[in-house]
Amino acid sequence: MNPSADAELTRRWSEDRWKKFHALLEQVMESNPFQKNLAPELARFKDWQCFEDFLSACPFTSKDELAKDRLENPPYGTNLSFPRDQYLKFHQTSGTLGKPMTWLDTLEDWNWMLGNWDRVLQAAGVNRGQRCYFAFSFGPFLGFWTAYEAAQRRGCLCMPGGGQGSEQRILQSFSVDLPRKHGRGGQSANRFAALRREARQVYVAKVAERMCHHFITD
Repeated sequence: MNPSADAELTRRWSEDRWKKFHALLEQVMESNPFQKNLAPELARFKDWQCFEDFLSACPFTSKDELAKDRLENPPYGTNLSFPRDQYLKFHQTSGTLGKPMTWLDTLEDWNWMLGNWDRVLQAAGVNRGQRCYFAFSFGPFLGFWTAYEAAQRRGCLCMPGGGQGSEQRILQSFSVDLPRKHGRGGQSANRFAALRREARQVYVAKVAERMCHHFITD
C-alpha cells in the first residue's frame, strides 16, 4: 500500500466528480424550472468550489415537493432538464406512500441506473450464463425493469414471472432431467429404469416440500 498514491487517486477522483456535477448544475440552471424555483441559491453555482458549498446552500428535495409539482403540472411536472423528445423511458414509482409518480428518463439516465444494478449483481456473484427469475409483475415500476435489463446485459438468462400464481412459480422453479429410455435389455435397462424412478421421486419431493412451505401452516 502506498498512502500518498492512494491520496492522490482520491483527490483526482473527487475533482472529477465535482467537474461532472458542476456541468449538471449548469444544465439544470439553463432549463429546469422546478429546481430553479425550489433552490434560488443555484444561481450562485459558478462560485462554488466543492460539494460542501452545494450542500450548505441547497436544501434536500423531498418526495412531497416532487409529488406536488406533478399535481400542479401534469402529467410529468417541471423537473425536466431536457427537451421532451430526449426522454425515451416512461416509468412510475411504486406508490408505496401515495399515488405513483410518473418518471421520464433519457438514455443516459437509464444506462447510469443499469450501471448501478450491474455493481449490485456483481457483488451478489451473479455471472454470465446464470438464470435470474423475476417473480413479480413488472408494470411500469422502475426498479423491476432496471434489474431485469441489467441482468440481461450481464449475460444471464432472465425469466419474467409476472401474471402467475404461486403454484405456477413453484412448479417452474424446478425441472426434472429424466434419463432417456434405454432400448437394450438386461441389467442396463433395469438400471436406467431405476434412475428414471429416482429422478421422478426427487422432483416430486422438491415440489411437495416447496408447496408445504408456502401453503401449509401450523
